[in-house]
Amino acid sequence: MSKRPLEEFKVPVNETGKAVFVRDSKGDLVTVLPGAPLPARAQAASDAAREAVAKAEVVYEAQRLKERTPEEAQYEAYLASKQNKGGNVWIPNVGHASSDRAAFVDSLAAEVAEHRAEGKQYAPSRAFDRSRSHKAQKSGGASGYLGGTSVEAARVGAAAASKAMARALEASDDEEDSMAMNAVQLANRAMEMYNLPISSLAQADVHGNDLRLPKLQRKLRKFLECFAEDICVRTATGAVVLKDFEAMKKRYMTVFRESGAELKGEVRRRWYFEKAAEPDADEEEGTGDTFTIDFERHTHLVTPRPGQLTSLPFAHRPSPSVLPSSASAQPLSAAGLPLDGSMGVLPARTQDLIVLYHASANELAGMWIAPDTANLGGDPNATQQSIEESEVFKSLKAVVERMCGGEELQVHYNSYLE
Repeated sequence: MSKRPLEEFKVPVNETGKAVFVRDSKGDLVTVLPGAPLPARAQAASDAAREAVAKAEVVYEAQRLKERTPEEAQYEAYLASKQNKGGNVWIPNVGHASSDRAAFVDSLAAEVAEHRAEGKQYAPSRAFDRSRSHKAQKSGGASGYLGGTSVEAARVGAAAASKAMARALEASDDEEDSMAMNAVQLANRAMEMYNLPISSLAQADVHGNDLRLPKLQRKLRKFLECFAEDICVRTATGAVVLKDFEAMKKRYMTVFRESGAELKGEVRRRWYFEKAAEPDADEEEGTGDTFTIDFERHTHLVTPRPGQLTSLPFAHRPSPSVLPSSASAQPLSAAGLPLDGSMGVLPARTQDLIVLYHASANELAGMWIAPDTANLGGDPNATQQSIEESEVFKSLKAVVERMCGGEELQVHYNSYLE
């Protein structure tokens, strides 16, 4: 039996008033302009597209149910009943809706056999009841995906899945400590989250969803919890690298997604600065503004490829073998960086950095970075005095002194080289 023709089907369009990004049935990223039709079986690729995609799914599902033949509807009911009853199905009016009489006779015989089995005096032993493990796996009701025969049932199932995912994400979070934290403690916590191993290989389920996404989102969320919402990453000279919290979120999501389980950051030398405590200061009031200058090494680091071939700041900077000699000599610049990796990523590399962290109100409120081109952090022959006399260290220390307003500082030095 052929399908009934579509009758004045109105294709759903983008009514948000702005362009949205979706993924089509093949997984390709598609830009849908305002008023343009939304593809069938599309998935939202941005928050702005979720509402439009949800409305389109309702329209497409309603049209599918409208145009299906009686035989198709009967077959879907057959599958749902089979799922619920373990294969023993009674189909009303099967002689009118299906041409397969043999299937009807087999189903009827199975139904009779089931009723006879229910009349037994003794239940089978649990050790030999092989159907026991299958009875607990019922699906296909209004909250499932396979047995929904209406748009409303599909929406209920999707809502239940979303709630289950939200509960799983909440349960995975640890209880936060409410104690006051200084720059060293916050930097250590951020580095701990940074080093959580997550594979860079896609792990898709049967529907094409990336199974790594919950872990990536949790890692990014726990990492960004260490930073203030008005965070800004700058160079030692004051040039902006990451202008705001949103830019930092996009950039590190790309790093965590593409670098893989081998990504690792370690601190090799550290200078900790804090204001000298007053004689009558209360220890429970917190530590105030604190600073730490860390000499870090990042291994197997993968970052977004720059939009323009200019030299890059901090972990965005490629190794000298990637950039031409003319580019590696240019000053640091943040222009033209596609932070989401849409223009590709650079090969994995090892990056030595010098990072100044400023902590205030239990958050990292500022970062200043510079490349450790002389490998001061990893040179076992470099002494504390020789490093403090270097130009790059002086420039970062000047930032600390400027932000402290000339107040007396206590300095603590640690070397973690073996």
